[in-house]
Parts: sequence; structure tokens; C-alpha cells
Amino acid sequence: MDSLTQIFEDRLLEIEAYLSLLDALEDEVQNGPPAIGDSKITALQQRILYSSVYLQLYNLVEATANWCVSAVCAAATKGWQPHDLSRTLRREWVRQKARTHVELNQENRLDAAVLRPRVGSVEGRRGTV
Repeated sequence: MDSLTQIFEDRLLEIEAYLSLLDALEDEVQNGPPAIGDSKITALQQRILYSSVYLQLYNLVEATANWCVSAVCAAATKGWQPHDLSRTLRREWVRQKARTHVELNQENRLDAAVLRPRVGSVEGRRGTV
């Protein structure tokens, strides 16, 4: 398992543990106001605890997106080659590079696949890529 997956799994376990705590709190509510030690937990405090789940989930999603973008940037700066990609990603890369999803004549399609677009060119304008 790679480090990204391990970090994600660790964070997910923390959220699941927190949800277990909330389940136990909910069970205690059935028997009257829950307490920690000698202190009663108020309804407001319960709502705060429940709302924290959304914050934890948001943090997990945000951190995962950040890790993924960082991993892609790190891979891109290492000078990857198309053969380093999976078959599915390589197919999508070729589709985007050669613009197979855009109606072009043979010459413009070749230019799109081989040449970099000129700065300021407008897609769809005759003679430009």
C-alpha cells in the first residue's frame, strides 16, 4: 500500500472512531442526558459534536485532493513518458494530444498532435490549432 493510501486509511479510521463515539453518545441520550464524568453534555454541545463530523469529512476530502495534486505534480516534474501511464490514461492522453474528439482535417490533426499550439491562437479559426 502506498503512503497516500495509508494516510487516507488512517484518517478514515479516525473519523470512524469519532462516529463510534457519537453512536455511544446517542445510546446514552436514550437513558437521559449523557455525561462525561460529573459534567452533563448539553444539547448545544451534542450539536457541536455532530457538526464536527462534517468538518472532519471536509478535511479528509480536501487533504486527499491536495495529496493527489501534489503526487501528479511530483510525477510530472520527474519527466514521465507516455509509456509510464496506464493503458487507460495513455489512451486519454493521446485523445487529448491528437484532439481526436474535435473535428479536424488530417493536416490540422497532425499539427495538433506534433506541434504545440501557438500563443494567442483561437481554436476553430481556419489555419490555426
